[in-house]
Amino acid sequence: MNKKIIENAISLSLLQAVTLFLPLITIPYIAIVLGPSLVGDISFSIATIQIIITISDYGFNLTGPREIAVHRDSKEKVLEIWLSVTILKILLAFFSALILLLACIFSKKINNNIELIFISSLLVIGNIVYPQWLFQGLEKLKYVSIFQIISRVIVFLLIITFIKSEEDLYLATLIQSSSLLLGGMFSIPFLFNEFKGVDVIWPKWKNLYNILKNGAHTFLTSSAINIYTTSNTFVLGFFVSSENVGYYNISEKLIKSIIALYMPISTAIYPYVSRLAVKNKVTLFQFSMKILALFIFIGIIFGVLIFSFSEILINIFFDEKYINLIPLIKTFSILPLIMSISNVAGMLILLPLGMENLVSKILLLVAILNLFVFIPFVYYLNALGAVWANLIVEFTVALVLSYAVYLKLYLPIKSRVLN
Repeated sequence: MNKKIIENAISLSLLQAVTLFLPLITIPYIAIVLGPSLVGDISFSIATIQIIITISDYGFNLTGPREIAVHRDSKEKVLEIWLSVTILKILLAFFSALILLLACIFSKKINNNIELIFISSLLVIGNIVYPQWLFQGLEKLKYVSIFQIISRVIVFLLIITFIKSEEDLYLATLIQSSSLLLGGMFSIPFLFNEFKGVDVIWPKWKNLYNILKNGAHTFLTSSAINIYTTSNTFVLGFFVSSENVGYYNISEKLIKSIIALYMPISTAIYPYVSRLAVKNKVTLFQFSMKILALFIFIGIIFGVLIFSFSEILINIFFDEKYINLIPLIKTFSILPLIMSISNVAGMLILLPLGMENLVSKILLLVAILNLFVFIPFVYYLNALGAVWANLIVEFTVALVLSYAVYLKLYLPIKSRVLN
């Protein structure tokens, strides 16, 4: 089991290493070629599409791996789960796309960017076709690494080769939105091999309804997370110029691409801690605390490096138009530490314990807090206000989730842990 976890963690970390280093080249390259304003337009369009992705995901990225992990010895059941999730994703994506089209009538901002939003919808198709949640549940994450590394290298080469001026705006959006779809295409042979010889049993509508009903709490969780993460760029687009949206989005992408380097450890461990949550809560707590200590150490190291060298790196990789990135990235430097804590508390403890309802309530309350914090901070401080609002909300998430772990897990097993 430990060997499998290490293999999966290394595989995903390799993927994230590519995810880290390629953006460090492509983000500055696109930023210089297109300029802050057009980068802001692309960012707003992709953030709009991310809302559709959140609805179509319906939390399956969390519930799916758990169901697959439990039934992975039965290929018939695994196929049934995959078919059910895929069908529901398609239906939910279609429904949310209709809502978006109606929003064009009432929103000038959305209507002005409708071409870019339409091109960015490739992300929705890719998210449906590429079942990372299936690989995660089967604990075959090395395939995720292979497919995504190939697709992201292809995207990188396409950007460097074909994006040369502001006139390439639509092509840049198309290429950036195609990574998941390419990964999905590469995964199709694996799916055929995995389910070779297995009888296809199409899920009944009643079963699909039950999946939606049972996943409601997790859907609220993922939706709430989206409200104070991805959708911040979407909301920001209605209050500030495209240029400032570009500044914020670039700084957030750079920070989160660094955080993404070590977060795959959680993805690799999730099926394992899901089983620990059922078998031995003391072991779950002790194991999670070791992971937390590792994450805190990594978060502090990354934070110090980001704060210390951000000015040098911006001057090296960007031109003079992006000097405003420096205070944003320095302020963002504490985010790796904050997200390390919330990731362990939520994903590695509370969700494996089946406390989706509790996590949903916490994140919904935090999402409401985000609206009250985000809008006034943006109004008075512009893009820097968006960064501060993001940090305040993420800190609140980490604090409340940690307190929930203390109440729901630590106190009931305190005597056994101390012994």
